[in-house]
Amino acid sequence: MSERRKSTRISLQSRVELILADSEVVEVLRPNVGWGGLGFFTRDLLPENGTVLARILFHDREGKPQWEEVRGSFIWNRRDGNFTAAGVAFEAIREKDHPRLFSYLNYAEGFE
Repeated sequence: MSERRKSTRISLQSRVELILADSEVVEVLRPNVGWGGLGFFTRDLLPENGTVLARILFHDREGKPQWEEVRGSFIWNRRDGNFTAAGVAFEAIREKDHPRLFSYLNYAEGFE
């Protein structure tokens, strides 16, 4: 299978939740993130397509939790035993709308 990603994915050591169109909240396991989207595993079954809101937990310098939300669309998913592996393509990551994620991705790019 050829690589289709336009940017590198970085392991994200943070809590990530998906909010589906019906407001169901899905816990994400082993997330990786890049400028183009989010890859992950979950125990839940997921819709094959549709929009989703990814909520990513960051902590500020004082350790206070700060959630940031990024809208995207499911681009693939497949069941793998008891888990679902999936990918979400982000609509856009803009510094003014997603300052924490923007900063994280810029910082992580320095270690590639």
